[in-house]
Amino acid sequence: MKNKKCYWEYRVIVRELPCYDTVPTKNFVWGVHEVYFENDIPTLCTELPTYPMSEDSIADLQKDMTRYAGAMLLPVLNYSVFADAQRSTRRRAGALDSIVGQQLNEGGVGSEK
Repeated sequence: MKNKKCYWEYRVIVRELPCYDTVPTKNFVWGVHEVYFENDIPTLCTELPTYPMSEDSIADLQKDMTRYAGAMLLPVLNYSVFADAQRSTRRRAGALDSIVGQQLNEGGVGSEK
């Protein structure tokens, strides 16, 4: 089995917001998020945009801001890709919870025999 290449980086993500007007329009918001990659495929992101900060020094803040600026040079990702993956993960987790719960009720998992 090959080793997984896992890493994270700041990326600009565009997100479509619901429109509550009577005229159907699309509203978008862009923000910088932390994005987690597995084998160069974005798999997770922070739900809300992040911001540059440092608890150590102004030099560290400057490095963080440089990484944020670097995100502007990379392709923009669409938040819906992550939202779909999160819904799918919740569905799988719910199905797994259901199976494990059923096995617990039947005495098949975690029970002393």
